Amino acid sequence: MKTHMSQVISMQPIDNQILYNRALVQVGLAAFRLGKIKESHEILADVCQNSKHKELLAQRISSM
Repeated sequence: MKTHMSQVISMQPIDNQILYNRALVQVGLAAFRLGKIKESHEILADVCQNSKHKELLAQRISSM
């Protein structure tokens, strides 16, 4: 996760960004299921800190 991918993904097509963010959330949930709470928090916090987290996961489109 500490790779440059998180910096490069913003320049990718929106479909790739959605897939990346969904995969990232799945990794965070997997870490949680394995009891790696700190790692899970670090991964999921990146997505949740963004006010557009539902848009990043293609859950809804922001009207702003």
